[in-house]
Amino acid sequence: MKKLLLLLAIAGLSNLVQAQDPLPFEGFEGTTFPPTGWVRQNTVSTPANQWRRSTTTPISGSASATVVWVAAQQDERLITPTFTLSGQNSAYLNFSVRLGYEYFVDPFDNCNFTVAISTDGGTTYTDLWNENDLGEYIDYEIFDISLNLSAYLGQSNCKVRFRYDGNDGDTARLDNVSVTTCPIINSLAISSLTTTEAVITWDSLSTSFTVEYGPEGFTQGTGTVINTNDETATFTNLTEGTAYNFYIKNSCETVFDGPYVIYTPLVSNANTDYSYGFEAGNFSTAGWDNTVAPSGGPWDQFLAGAANADFVQEGEGFAAVVGAAVDSDAWLFSRGISLTAGVNYTVRYYLRKLNLGTGASENNNLEVKIGSEKTAAGQSVLLNTHEAIDFDIYELQQATFTPTTSGVYYVGFHSTTGIQDAATVGATLIDLVSVSAPLSVDNPESAIVSVYPNPVIDLINVSNLGTGFKAATLTDINGRIVKRVPGSSLQAIQIPVADLSAGVYMLNLTTNEGATTTFKVVKK
Repeated sequence: MKKLLLLLAIAGLSNLVQAQDPLPFEGFEGTTFPPTGWVRQNTVSTPANQWRRSTTTPISGSASATVVWVAAQQDERLITPTFTLSGQNSAYLNFSVRLGYEYFVDPFDNCNFTVAISTDGGTTYTDLWNENDLGEYIDYEIFDISLNLSAYLGQSNCKVRFRYDGNDGDTARLDNVSVTTCPIINSLAISSLTTTEAVITWDSLSTSFTVEYGPEGFTQGTGTVINTNDETATFTNLTEGTAYNFYIKNSCETVFDGPYVIYTPLVSNANTDYSYGFEAGNFSTAGWDNTVAPSGGPWDQFLAGAANADFVQEGEGFAAVVGAAVDSDAWLFSRGISLTAGVNYTVRYYLRKLNLGTGASENNNLEVKIGSEKTAAGQSVLLNTHEAIDFDIYELQQATFTPTTSGVYYVGFHSTTGIQDAATVGATLIDLVSVSAPLSVDNPESAIVSVYPNPVIDLINVSNLGTGFKAATLTDINGRIVKRVPGSSLQAIQIPVADLSAGVYMLNLTTNEGATTTFKVVKK
């Protein structure tokens, strides 16, 4: 059974390697290659087909050691620094590999990947492992390997060689190399996840383990502890839509590895007024779903960070789908929202394009639908169509929907793009999605005022579903009024700000229903 990868792992294999281990961890993150003390031996003259550092699809981190095939004889060797196993009671060689299958094993056995050890400083080598030890596997699947080196304890002049040899073979990647005195924990994964229970699994040459879990941010020693002799642990009594941390170690370690984080899915439905700005850990833990198989890239959730603050309309998170070198077709579905027949609801969201290539992106299209199922076929009502999106700052979009039957509905964001290349690749971004019922006369404070774009360059748009504004003023950080807009019965107004200096301003709005709201606006 194929395991689900951990949704987020803050700590990695490097944290499992102790300072006293015979061969320190090497993840090939440094720009120097081969790393200090390592040796590269090549038979081909083309650097692209020798062992080298590559940032293309790394196994972990930002880079891996890589050999790319060529239609010529290759015998490419990457050798570790010398290390000693003298005085050790145990030793384990650990590494991660990503290999092709068709040209390494079947049907074309054109190349080999062999790991060997030397105890005489590299004069002779003894084979320890090769790709056939994996059995049948998926092309370019990642494997974390640990090998017991107990047969070589007492040796003081050891090296490990990673050898790729063949002709017209396939690409090989290597990462996370170490020799440790304690067996590490590999292939940590979630094998089962529900709203109330999570099952994690791992591989290790150790025979006993301790796991501690609790709510995200819990202090170690206050969580639930599991001691097990199996390579699995079950977390129970969890709450839907919640983040949990866990730590793990085996019996010969004194320090836990972690924290790792698991997000339980949210399956309960929401009521109106509902809004979401992609601030939760992932789509699932907020009740959203991007699992409909896409062509090209799927929708994903991101944190903008301070350097990319304009990627969000509010908060820190946003959702985006990136074009690809094929025609792309991807769906994103909202959390289920309970709606009542005959009520006229308003669906709002902020939308923009992001250029990622050397030129302007093209063919970024979006349909927004609503329906009673989280499937393409179940999205029965078209709300909005956005063809060839060309605005690169967020703009507020909205549509209305009146269900004919009461029930649970899902808003669907259907992205399509044509083929995009290095010049035209781009992304479609959305943020702050809401579904709201009509305003109540008895509750004027429920008025939803929208201010966009923010940050702003020349014109602030303000929209309100009430009967207009009594007053709107814009003040600087010293409280001085720099713009004043007369009251109006319009549901939307615009405030020109091109003449203002860059900085932070406060927009103060009073609606005709009496609701007063203040917004912070950033002028570029």
